[in-house]
Amino acid sequence: MKSSMTLTSLAKSFWPLFLLVGCATDIDYKIPSHRFVDPETRGTSVLKGEYSGFGQFSYQSNTKHIMTEVYDLGVFGTSINEDQAFEKTGNMGLQAGLGIIPEVDFIYRDNGDSPRMGLLKVQILGSGFNKLQEEFKLAFWAGLGSMNEDEGVMRITNENQSELFNGRIEVSPWELGFSFGQRLSSRSLAYMNIVYAKYASESKLTSTSRADTTITGDIKQQAIALGLKLHQQHISCHIEAGYTQIEWDDSLEHKMASLGVGVSVEF
Repeated sequence: MKSSMTLTSLAKSFWPLFLLVGCATDIDYKIPSHRFVDPETRGTSVLKGEYSGFGQFSYQSNTKHIMTEVYDLGVFGTSINEDQAFEKTGNMGLQAGLGIIPEVDFIYRDNGDSPRMGLLKVQILGSGFNKLQEEFKLAFWAGLGSMNEDEGVMRITNENQSELFNGRIEVSPWELGFSFGQRLSSRSLAYMNIVYAKYASESKLTSTSRADTTITGDIKQQAIALGLKLHQQHISCHIEAGYTQIEWDDSLEHKMASLGVGVSVEF
């Protein structure tokens, strides 16, 4: 009996600590560190009925940009954090490319929980992928993207009062990049990518009992990556190691080394 009373007293003493263990939800998106864009184009003409392209699955190190967070602190109520934060995370992505005309490719990129991008790549030095010439290659690309999504609903109930939160995020990025390198053999290509990107973003948190919380600002990204493409018949693999620097409105900075790999089916 004495032991039972002691346990009950301890439970009552530490009960407030259990209430501190709450849950959180955030409004965020991810910024890819790698593009897997080599300096060769597919070099065909869709208008003439000639098709050459690829479909790619990738995994890489990314930066997660947290714009707004909501915390459920139990008996202490609800807390909203408007401070920006960056986290290193991993992410899977999809990419597809198609040769439109000689030396010009269209590329579509979708890295989950990240803005979708449409890009145009132009090769200005060296021959395209179909010739496999062992020579120096140089290409540049430019792209635009968008993201406009609901981040989900969170209901918090404290002391018989219920509050419903809804998050939404809009991101409008653009990017410029250069890729240059040397074809080593008919099955390998070494290259380097340099990327500059800007992500204009806005998060909006609405509540049933308080004023809306809106955060706007721009992310600037500078990234560099060394890559090696290996391919045989209709299968290829891009392996990249890089370094990326990200700034939020010149007030918050994040730097990190990164790794990525992409496996493609080519046609």
